[in-house]
Amino acid sequence: MVDLEKIRDLLAHLDELLPLLEETRAEGAARFLASKRVQHQTEREVQLAVQVCIDAGAHLVAQLGLGAPGDYRDVFLRLAQAEVISRELAERLGEAARMRNLLVHGYRGLRAERIFAALDDLEDLRAFARAAMTAAEHG
Repeated sequence: MVDLEKIRDLLAHLDELLPLLEETRAEGAARFLASKRVQHQTEREVQLAVQVCIDAGAHLVAQLGLGAPGDYRDVFLRLAQAEVISRELAERLGEAARMRNLLVHGYRGLRAERIFAALDDLEDLRAFARAAMTAAEHG
């Protein structure tokens, strides 16, 4: 049985992060690219938002008995196989997980422009949250 409260708590954190990321996007690329402080803050917010989705997804995978994922990308692929999310969304979230890994490990090759471009994909995180909540309520 899925722990609905755990999913709710995780997704509440996502609900706190998404408006911050939207604000950065609305302020525009020029402001983002001009400020290392804003870039670092945004990187952390992106990392946390994706991590929330990974954590909620991993919880669903475990609770729904979908097997042990090999990596973070596999969390989303298993949810797609179980028709919790679409295959297309799983692929995009897998790419988000890859970006999260690059952020966590501090690879210098991740350009600021790529981080800002990721702010155009916030709807994927929302779509995941809706699907995760539905699965938790019915799982």
